[in-house]
Formats: sequence, C-alpha cells, structure tokens
Amino acid sequence: MAKISFCKPKYVKVTVSEDEDGNEIESLGTVKIPGKGINLNATINTSDTTLYADDGVGEYDTEFIDGNITLELDDLTDEAEADFTGAAVGTDGDMLNKSTDVASYIRQGGVIGRIKNNVKQYRAVIYLRVKYGIPADSFATKAQTTTYGTPTISGKIFKNQRNEWRYKSKWVDTVEEAEALLDSKLVLTTSPLSTAS
Repeated sequence: MAKISFCKPKYVKVTVSEDEDGNEIESLGTVKIPGKGINLNATINTSDTTLYADDGVGEYDTEFIDGNITLELDDLTDEAEADFTGAAVGTDGDMLNKSTDVASYIRQGGVIGRIKNNVKQYRAVIYLRVKYGIPADSFATKAQTTTYGTPTISGKIFKNQRNEWRYKSKWVDTVEEAEALLDSKLVLTTSPLSTAS
C-alpha cells in the first residue's frame, strides 16, 4: 500500500459539559473547512506494559494515552484560528489574541488516499477530540522569486468520554464518497460505529 493523498480537511467545534450525574455531554458545532490540506501528521503516545514469566514475555499490553497532531494548510482561515485558539473576532473581522484565551476542543478530520494493487481508494479519518495550540508566525520579504509560506498548527489528541480517539471509515472508490462519510461522522454525538454499515 502506498499513501497518495490528504485532502478535504474539515472540523467541528466541540463543547464539553457535564450533566447532574457528572457524565460528559458533547455539543457539536457545524462542519467547517479550515483551509486546503497539505499535511496531517499524528503521533500516538502509549503506555506499554510487559509481564515476564518463565524467562520470557508472558503478556504484553499497550494503551492509548494521548497523541500529537500537526496540520499544515494552504491558508488557515481566521474563523478556524479563532475556533482553534479561542481568539476574539470583532464585527469588522479583526482578530485579537489574549493571554487568557482558552482553546476549544475540535473534532478534526480529512480524507486520505492510497493505491493498492494499482487501485486508488480513499477513506475518512477523524480525530475525535483535539486541542490545538497557538500557530507560529513566520513572515519573509519577497525576493526575486516568490516563496510560498504555509501555516502549520499543532496540538494534542485526547480520548472522548467513551475512550474513543480516532475513527477511520471503510475504504471507498472516490474522494466524494469518503468526503460524504467524513461529513456524516463529524457531527455524530454517538459512537461513529453505531451507524456504520
């Protein structure tokens, strides 16, 4: 299998509250596009436990702790940056960052592609609870040739109240089919597998 593409990044804002019994409640916003996708990289941190018995490995277990995510786009929209970082946006479109801003939880997804046995296939991938940091600024003067600079934003991947942290759809034949799966699963308040075919 060869990975061939990443496209259609989309997200929803996640608001987490608790009911009277202390159970988490997720409220989801609408599906938004933060920009056009260039790269999405996720590394997962695990807790590994090994039990040795009879001079060898008797049991081995690995468990998800959290993850690191980096999203590179052609352009990070002001609306997405405000959703990600908690920055304020004025009625005239100006943005103001404060040291007291609180980043929101985000459900981050996109479409990835592969080629296997000379056949292209696509799937939706969603990280169910992400909190992004503040994107770095990098500006450069224009020289004789134009150099493109693209925004990158990094954050942490967490599990949700059902201990879920990532959803991958089945492989489908077109980007459009995978995007439809992405759109439908991004806004589910139940487990993504509960409505899987």
